[in-house]
Amino acid sequence: MRRIVWVVAFDSWQLIRDYRWWLGLAFALVVALVLLRWLLGTFLGHQRCSPWRAHVRAGADALRHQLTTLPPGHGQAGRDRREAVAKAVDGHLRAACQFASWEEEEQERGPSVGRQFNDWWTGASCEGAYINLHEAEIIMAPLLPEDELRAAIPVALARLQTMDVTDPRRRAAETQLASAAPSAYRRAAFQSAVRVGLELIDQQHARLRGFRNIVLTTTVGLMLLVIAMCLVGAWKPDALPLCFGPSRRPARARRCRSRGRSGWRARRRRRRRRPAPSLGGSPLPATSPWSRSSA
Repeated sequence: MRRIVWVVAFDSWQLIRDYRWWLGLAFALVVALVLLRWLLGTFLGHQRCSPWRAHVRAGADALRHQLTTLPPGHGQAGRDRREAVAKAVDGHLRAACQFASWEEEEQERGPSVGRQFNDWWTGASCEGAYINLHEAEIIMAPLLPEDELRAAIPVALARLQTMDVTDPRRRAAETQLASAAPSAYRRAAFQSAVRVGLELIDQQHARLRGFRNIVLTTTVGLMLLVIAMCLVGAWKPDALPLCFGPSRRPARARRCRSRGRSGWRARRRRRRRRPAPSLGGSPLPATSPWSRSSA
């Protein structure tokens, strides 16, 4: 029994000794993964108090206040319309505030790291909050008083400056809002211009987030490729030869840093084994008085 235990322990020790570098590498990889998860959780934990969440809540409060200050409609039809618009705006503002706050914040534990990473990567919460906030602003556009409507026209046109000059939507908005058209027609044109401008802002944010994800994915992919090449080169140096020199030269004349026997260590061993030079540039004869055999 002792002999079996001794053999097993000796074999295990030999295995650990032979693969000590790979075991150390595996341990370092596990520590790096644990540290990466901790850093990722710490970084994503700060996303719960991101500035855009405060902006969405402040914007929702401002729209609610603006909705309460709007004048009541004329007649029963006007009052019914204002009530319907107020109900729709309130629904969009509630949805925006829900997107801007985690559902798990009311519980003791916060959202999981996976959900936080998915939300940060896709921007689902941010996009959902701003889309609902913009929809509430678009719905309120027809109910604005005449003086507020005139003051908001330059802002709506400024959002369209990112579009091409020949774009028919931009040209139509500039023409319709600058002309002395009837009030109902101008309000419809203003609402359309506000919708187009806010949709452009949302599309720009989506493109920027997509570009960021492409850059991060490419960076991580290149890092993994370099790490894989280093591991393959350490495990099998002949799989990734790093020889350089003319192809017509013989194999001994090439310099290979990745090969075991043809590297600089092998050349150093050959220099140590090289005999000392003889007198006159030619090997000494066996009968020479300077040789050990004749001494």
